[in-house]
Order: sequence, then structure tokens, then C-alpha cells
Amino acid sequence: IKIRIIRKIGDSMVIKNLRLVTYDEVILNGYVEFNDGIITKVGSNYNGDDAIDGKNLIAMPGFIDIHTHGSCGIDFMDAKKEDYKVIEKAFYSEGITSFLATTLTSDLESMIRVCETVKEAKEEVPSLLGIHLEGPYINEIYKGAQNKDFIRKPSVSELEKLIEASGDNIRLISLAPEIEGSNEFIGEAYDKHITLSA
Repeated sequence: IKIRIIRKIGDSMVIKNLRLVTYDEVILNGYVEFNDGIITKVGSNYNGDDAIDGKNLIAMPGFIDIHTHGSCGIDFMDAKKEDYKVIEKAFYSEGITSFLATTLTSDLESMIRVCETVKEAKEEVPSLLGIHLEGPYINEIYKGAQNKDFIRKPSVSELEKLIEASGDNIRLISLAPEIEGSNEFIGEAYDKHITLSA
């Protein structure tokens, strides 16, 4: 269930009678106060009569999906710039307010294409935080559903090409730290402020 409220910039408003999920508790009969579209206060038992009734719905921070390959039948490996808007809308309806477009283990040309598309899409899709490279620098023994034909050793020069193509939007790389070439690669990714996942 959604409550849609349209107010002018500069207006303040309160939504009461909510179940608020915060970092460390659930506030029953909670309220949220907004000013200029920004949450300025949360609390419980709002007594004013100028508030909108939240009808005991749950209000909580949006989810961040750092490992998703797409939505609505669209895979990020094949997605066009306009597809990201479709995916964003679907994610919003599910409570996902930001995400990383996740690649598959693939050839360098396909990965560069995804990086370039994300770079373009980020201009119009605010919930798109960047890219999660799932491979291709993984261990074949633990490849899961990844295509073994594209698994390869980590390459700093390849990483540099991907970073450039993405407009510096690679945020996360899943890789096998035990394979040859990982140490130098990990150092380079760390220097570029990219999070690594073993």
C-alpha cells in the first residue's frame, strides 16, 4: 500500500500513525515530520490534528541491492540505457531505493559495454549507484552458474579499462583472492576505492 502526497517545496508535513522501523527499534504509533522533502524528525504519539493518517502502515528505510542482475526480464548484460528506468521503477515498487548493476563472468567487450551503459544511465537513474563486477576473476572450482569459458586471471590493465569505460562507477568486485594475479589487482582496486568481496 502506498500513500502519495504532493506538496509544494517549502511545505512541512507530518505523517502519523505509522509503524516506524529504525536502526535499532520499531516505533509503534510513530510519526515522521518532513520539511522541504527532508525528514526532520521521527517520534511516537503525535498529537496534532494537522497530520496525515498513515493508517498503521510500515515506514522504513529503502533497501540497497548490491547484487542484482536485472528485473522485468531485463538482464544488465544486455540492458540499454532506457531499460534502467524500467528496472528502477520496478525496484522502487519493491522498496529498493538504490542498487548496483551486477555483471556476469563474460568477455571484456561485453563488460565494457555494460560499463558504458551504466555511465550513461546514471545521468537519468538516481537509484543506480554503480556496478558490481561478479567475476570474471573467480575460481573455476567455485564458479556456480558462471560461464567457465570466460573465467580469467585478474588483470590490472583490464580493470583500468573497465574503470575508464564506467566513468569511475565500479563499486564492488567479487573475485577469488587465492588465484594468481590477485594481490596486485586487489591493491589497484583498493587504491581506486573499490570494495572487494571474496
